[in-house]
Amino acid sequence: MIASTWPYALASLCGAGLAWLVHTRVRGFLPEDPPGLGRKRHLRPTPMLGAWPAALAVAAAALAGEPAFAGVIALAGSTGLADDLLKARGHDGLDWRWKTLALVLAAGLGAGALAPAPLSPGTPLLVGLLLFCTINAVNFLDNQDGVALALGGVGLAAIALRDQDPLAAACAGLWLAMLPLNWPRARVFLGDAGAYALGACLGLFALRPLAQGEAGLWPALAPLAVPALDFTQVVCVRLVLGRAPWKGDRRHLTHLLLLAGVPRVALAPLLATVAAAAALAARGCG
Repeated sequence: MIASTWPYALASLCGAGLAWLVHTRVRGFLPEDPPGLGRKRHLRPTPMLGAWPAALAVAAAALAGEPAFAGVIALAGSTGLADDLLKARGHDGLDWRWKTLALVLAAGLGAGALAPAPLSPGTPLLVGLLLFCTINAVNFLDNQDGVALALGGVGLAAIALRDQDPLAAACAGLWLAMLPLNWPRARVFLGDAGAYALGACLGLFALRPLAQGEAGLWPALAPLAVPALDFTQVVCVRLVLGRAPWKGDRRHLTHLLLLAGVPRVALAPLLATVAAAAALAARGCG
């Protein structure tokens, strides 16, 4: 699996680093996330570079003979990229209804690819719902430096170990290679393009054993434990408070840990460690 990982990891880091260097000298080369009041804490416009590892993930899936995986990741990443570009131009981003429709379509395509001959009529519906939630859950946790990348990369690495899957290992490498540019100090952001594509990668590989009847719900969800927990509690709280589930706030696990006194720089390694422990526990039980 190492042989399938390092070329993508090297391409991810070198390509992202080169793009960032060019951007620092040629303004406008990449879409930028401007600073602002409220939830944003960065002090200067920060380039959003998540489309680059997303494109590499699409290429890896296509070259590995997984065109359906490539299509799902491409659709999720393109939806996020459209949102990023609109925000960079001063708009509110892509309308939530269009985003929802595109991500539902991506989740449906993914469910069909994962369970082409479903074990039961409800299997594609369950897998599609879980995939849709995973895509959004990873985006939800892209609110502090390194958290989404660390969780997604560690989750993919755990799945690669669990399933002995070279493609999952390649995807883990290409996403984790971006981490030095996003943590401990973010020089680039994933943006919605990267977060949605990373969520699609993680969900597709995690849910494949469940869709094909090779594992139960818990082993499949274990690599998704932290994003799933955050997504569930945030959506439930927002609904109880009468807020729209897609409207951002400061009620995520990361914000609660900050209030509890956890240093900001420790959030990514702490949550990644919890995610790895959950995945290994499920593997041991399996």
